[in-house]
Amino acid sequence: MTGNEDTSTPITISSIEDVTKFLKSITNSHGNTNLKTHKSNLTKSLAIIEDLALGIPIRNNESKLLEEIAKLKSELASKDNEILNIKNELITIKAESYDKIVKHSYAAITNKQQTSTPKSSIPSKQVTSNHFVIISPKDDNTTKDSNQLISMTKDKISNKKSLENGLRIKKFQPLRGKKCLIKCDSANDIDKICSLLDNDDKLTVKKPTKKNPRVMIMGISKDIPKDELVNYIVSQNPIIDNHLKSNKDDSLKVIFDKSDRVGPSSAFKNHTRMETKSAA
Repeated sequence: MTGNEDTSTPITISSIEDVTKFLKSITNSHGNTNLKTHKSNLTKSLAIIEDLALGIPIRNNESKLLEEIAKLKSELASKDNEILNIKNELITIKAESYDKIVKHSYAAITNKQQTSTPKSSIPSKQVTSNHFVIISPKDDNTTKDSNQLISMTKDKISNKKSLENGLRIKKFQPLRGKKCLIKCDSANDIDKICSLLDNDDKLTVKKPTKKNPRVMIMGISKDIPKDELVNYIVSQNPIIDNHLKSNKDDSLKVIFDKSDRVGPSSAFKNHTRMETKSAA
């Protein structure tokens, strides 16, 4: 080993602490140590000292790494915001596309159903009406209740007679007051029952009569004449007007009128099929 060689451990100069260590090592070094070997570190130390004199902060490796990390975090946050914005845009686009598809599909299905299903093929709802007669005993002491009356009636209208007359009975139903009701699907069957029991010595057969519905209208001005009241009602109700025009057998008429407690008169009106009792 020669006197010009430096056996001290190399020092890396990157901070003020490194400068301090380096200057201490020179101070403590042997007198024969060649200062040329320290030229590079002296240059770096001088640069650091000049920066300190000018007020420039010293950046060591750790501070550089921290700055890089902060920069990367900022860039990452910016990328996260961009990704979030893109996701929101995609959701909006998907929602708009879905709405268009649903509307288009619904319109296509509706048009297909309207074109493929002719009106004539739609089955019409059949309205079945009940026809019935009321059976009652001529003498109340003949039967004890309506069930016994039903048994008596069935004996009078036997299966044999029903077959001979083509009679079809739908149902026997007990009623109050020792009476019963016979339901059929047609008025013709009702007429056949009346024919079979018309001259019976123990039973009375009767077709129920329907009462016309009534309507009571209140608050009618006294200035409206009674004979003009129907015309006023019809003129203000297009449905009633159209019904009366298309059904010549129906009519609307005033049964009676009377003064109301508060002043205006009230009236009862009826038409032949429905006897109406309305209040206004």
